[in-house]
Amino acid sequence: MKIRPARLRSRENAIFNALENARGDKTFRGKLYRDGVPSPNIYLNEVVRVLFVFREPNMKGQPHANDMRVEIADKRFRPRLEDGSRDERRVSCFWNSKAGMFAHAVASAIDGVSASRGYADFARTIRQGQWNHDVVNRFAYIQIKKVGGRGQSNQHELKHHATKYANTLKRQVPFPTG
Repeated sequence: MKIRPARLRSRENAIFNALENARGDKTFRGKLYRDGVPSPNIYLNEVVRVLFVFREPNMKGQPHANDMRVEIADKRFRPRLEDGSRDERRVSCFWNSKAGMFAHAVASAIDGVSASRGYADFARTIRQGQWNHDVVNRFAYIQIKKVGGRGQSNQHELKHHATKYANTLKRQVPFPTG
């Protein structure tokens, strides 16, 4: 059965709503980092569907509700602020530079491009002040711990989240067939 983009997004949102509104568990209330597939229509058409798994979002110890999928889908990776506007970002922001580097490396490998050429292409885009929007949108991204942390992860907290929410993480991993 082929999964449609709207079905994938609906499934993700059902998982996040269940986490946020779990009876007797306020772990994620007002602090949930929504992740997954930023661009289902692009991701579902990829021949090889890649999922990047990160430890936790770095929110400088100030966790707040954020939809990373919306941030990545924006051409300049700008999160939507509470007033509905977009935050301004530099070309060196995380999604464009660091995640962009991983995305370029994986995309190059899938496309049969050598590692050295793939990295050179990536470095050129950054030097020229370009955005890596297209390549980053080809993939899916999830955080093991969906509440922001600091610059250094707490291994105990990560293990706790990975154990407690293992089934939720497995359900979220987008491996549709078709």
